[in-house]
Amino acid sequence: VVRVKDGAKPSIKLGKKDFAITSFRPTVWIKMGFLYIPIFWKSFERTEVGPILPISWIKGEKLLLRWTTYHVKSSPLPSGWGLMTAKTTKDADKALQGWSVPCWNFVFADTKGNIGYRQVGLIAHRKNGTRGLLDPTQPGQHWNGFLTHSEMPFLANPKRGYIATANNNAFPPQYPLFLGHAYSLGHRGKRIETLLTQKPKLSLDDFKKIQLDVHVPMADVLLPLMLQLIKKGKVPFSAKAQQALYL
Repeated sequence: VVRVKDGAKPSIKLGKKDFAITSFRPTVWIKMGFLYIPIFWKSFERTEVGPILPISWIKGEKLLLRWTTYHVKSSPLPSGWGLMTAKTTKDADKALQGWSVPCWNFVFADTKGNIGYRQVGLIAHRKNGTRGLLDPTQPGQHWNGFLTHSEMPFLANPKRGYIATANNNAFPPQYPLFLGHAYSLGHRGKRIETLLTQKPKLSLDDFKKIQLDVHVPMADVLLPLMLQLIKKGKVPFSAKAQQALYL
């Protein structure tokens, strides 16, 4: 949500900078036989940092869509090619320095036994935030550039001998910046770590089993609590569900 600055040229204010709002009318081409007929669609609004959503909103405010991809300055294809042709983990990590979108976790290894991890992609630099619409009156929620390559999570040849990641937050617990809510809670990552440490050495078949593992680690936490509430009669329970409980 952004506040609109009235004037001859309407604009929005993000932090200390104003961004002009411009209108554009996209052309949609419809093919009829061998002819292409242009249809001039309705007008939309956009800014340098993202489009204005065509949704009715509070007077004096607009809904601005911010997406890191709008700020990409180079293609990730060279990084992808560098990754595919890398011969060492250092080569792989160097290739990933130019990766912009999407945000991914990369785990890599080489034939010399080196392993590494790197999180890549554009992540907005902001001090705090909230789930849902951001508050334009809070400067801490405004974007202030993006995290640098050196500020992103990285790991090389850890002493424990393995790297595990499953969409969990790889940043330190006390990291001072707001990173969003898209990370998983870490149950899958913990499950992988458990399977990796069951044996001192793993075979190819072991890794296949880990990849195809269907155990739901969150159920280890929730199921006992759910059963406890059910058995105490604190949760409505149908006869069919009651039968399934004791199967």
